[in-house]
Amino acid sequence: LATVQGLEQALMQFDFRNSEVRRRFDGVKYVVKKLETLAYEVDLARKRAALAPGGEDSIDGQDAEPPAKKAKVEVDAGPEGRKASAVDLRLLQSIKERYDHFDGLREQTLKRSRDVVKAAKNAIFALQRDDFRKADTMLGQCARDAGSIFKELVARSPSLRSGLFGSSLEELAEALAYRAFRRECRLLGRAELQEASGLPFSFSLPEYIGGIMDLTGEVGRHAVRSASRGRSASSDVELCL
Repeated sequence: LATVQGLEQALMQFDFRNSEVRRRFDGVKYVVKKLETLAYEVDLARKRAALAPGGEDSIDGQDAEPPAKKAKVEVDAGPEGRKASAVDLRLLQSIKERYDHFDGLREQTLKRSRDVVKAAKNAIFALQRDDFRKADTMLGQCARDAGSIFKELVARSPSLRSGLFGSSLEELAEALAYRAFRRECRLLGRAELQEASGLPFSFSLPEYIGGIMDLTGEVGRHAVRSASRGRSASSDVELCL
């Protein structure tokens, strides 16, 4: 019981947030509660047995160890029990330090990736209004911000790429693809999109495909807006289709 209680106390120092690890830690707390209840019930049963005639002081009619001897054994075993521990607190402390370091990188990545997403969306909005100059400015800002995030954070911990940073790259890919569609009336391949982005690292295939899939929504909106101009915009609508 002392082991699982010590483990619970050590794990409570972690900030697991709302994640799968948090749910597993909740399972640890449930197990500790069950063991505490079991220990209480066992202790209560032993006290009841001790109060009954011929309780714990005798077993099968034979006297148990003399109380003095029993007390001596418990005193001698106590310090050894305190020295031995199944929980390596130093190891948990080192894990917590690494976890906190990763969590700090994750928070910075999330915060800075939001700026990339915002700039990419603003570039798309500018393209919808035919403001290509502002769109190019926003796309250039996206590339610089994404490059600095990758160099300072993601390169040190590659697993960070699969979160919001990867989503921001999908948004950037969508904006670049939509820009090419509006200006050149064609769909960029992955290599062409990479060259147009100006990023110091490569788009992954899922990021490219995600951006192209999101592009269909922007093309659809462009078709609807073009159709509102009547027959004069039939060529633009046909291109979107």
